Amino acid sequence: MAVAVHTINVPESTDEDERHVLDVGELAVEMNSQLCKGQAAPLFDVEALDGKRIRLQDLRGKIVLLAFWASWCGECVAEIPVLKELYKAFGGDERFAMIGLSLDRSAQTVRNFTKSQEMNWTQAVLGDWSQTTIPSQYAVSYIPTMYLIDQNGVLVEVLRGPKMRDAIEKAFADLE
Repeated sequence: MAVAVHTINVPESTDEDERHVLDVGELAVEMNSQLCKGQAAPLFDVEALDGKRIRLQDLRGKIVLLAFWASWCGECVAEIPVLKELYKAFGGDERFAMIGLSLDRSAQTVRNFTKSQEMNWTQAVLGDWSQTTIPSQYAVSYIPTMYLIDQNGVLVEVLRGPKMRDAIEKAFADLE
């Protein structure tokens, strides 16, 4: 099921007895396909806040936790303590990469926010949803959305909260 909402301002009619047809033009709808476990994670290439490039293909061999978020998103902010614990637990392991992809409009906002929240993992700013195709490639329909990607670039899980730790531990066990 899908819901689309679009507001159209209709000018007032001068003749209330006469019915008018209002041509609103064409409406193009792009459908997001569902990204499923076992599928290859879509490749991306973005600039991190530190100026370095983040290319998913360069992370092959590592378990990747990819988090779509924004500083203005209350649920995203609520998820930060869990992400910080995960980074504390796994961030030092060279077989693990954690990447935040922010949908904030301003890189400076993200720099300030991640610094104040001590979000020390790699961060990039995608900008407004309308400015990037990466969320649609990942079929992101809400944030926060987190993806666990295995060492072969395959989607393992879409998850949130405490389940993330168990999924990461299982992914590490599968490496051995």
